[in-house]
Amino acid sequence: MISSLNNSGYSAPNFLSVISSASHVDLIASNNPVYLNLLQSHNTLFEQHRQLRMQTVSSALQSSRNPSALTLSTPSLTPSAAPTELINDTTFPSIRLWTRDNFNKSQSNKKTTTMNGKAGARGSVRAAKDINVMHLYVEHEDGTVATGREVREMRKTQRSIFRQIKNSFPTELPSTWGAASIAVIKYHRDKMYSAHPCLRLCTSHWKVSLMATDAYSSWYTKNVKNTAAVNQSSDEDDSDDDAESSSAPPSSARSTSAAPSVKVPSKRNRTFVPSTLCKKGRTASPDPSPVPQEEVIPPSSTDSIIS
Repeated sequence: MISSLNNSGYSAPNFLSVISSASHVDLIASNNPVYLNLLQSHNTLFEQHRQLRMQTVSSALQSSRNPSALTLSTPSLTPSAAPTELINDTTFPSIRLWTRDNFNKSQSNKKTTTMNGKAGARGSVRAAKDINVMHLYVEHEDGTVATGREVREMRKTQRSIFRQIKNSFPTELPSTWGAASIAVIKYHRDKMYSAHPCLRLCTSHWKVSLMATDAYSSWYTKNVKNTAAVNQSSDEDDSDDDAESSSAPPSSARSTSAAPSVKVPSKRNRTFVPSTLCKKGRTASPDPSPVPQEEVIPPSSTDSIIS
């Protein structure tokens, strides 16, 4: 078709319009050199892209199966050159708490009380009823706040990340989240974003950072500082950042059970017993039976006659 057009005497504009409307088969059949070069470049780039994707997926699978293969820190640790802000507030206009400043302003109205003026139920109680108490800043794309169960799953994911860092990279485990290295922060952030994408709906990653800051201190105390006293159930307990510590009742129970071992009456017995047995000059006693008395023998009639 195109070869016939080349010999038909069409003008240049008409010829270009015919070329632009020609199909792939027509261009291949006519051996158009420009199109053939573009097609070859396209196929080469496509194959390179496919190989890179396969390498990335293979590396991710290998890392998930063998966490020790990951490298959190290197002698020259530098942030990724890729842009960190892939979304913006104009893309998601329903998000209310896009910046940390928005969240800070909302905290002035956060206090919750009941009808009688008493404080509301604690987080663990309302979380069991699917009520989000501590993480109202977690929002979905449509602006709805995450439910209590959703936030609970986020905290579970976060604790598993903390444990993985502790077990696989103990030297990288910070004592406070503010002291965490860039590698640890990025590792935690990527894992949280992968499992819970709604945490990305903010600027400067402040939502995932705040969630880590709120939970890490309690988790570190239970699982690192008090490792000997913490069992598996306390590690899986969801009360790490919502409920009060339960260490007080066992302490009071121990003190109550230890009280009977102190024999208070023993002091009174020690002061009474020696007073009756060791003081020789005492003539009267509350119990006269232990004190021997001299036997008085009356004189017989014979003795009186002799005298």
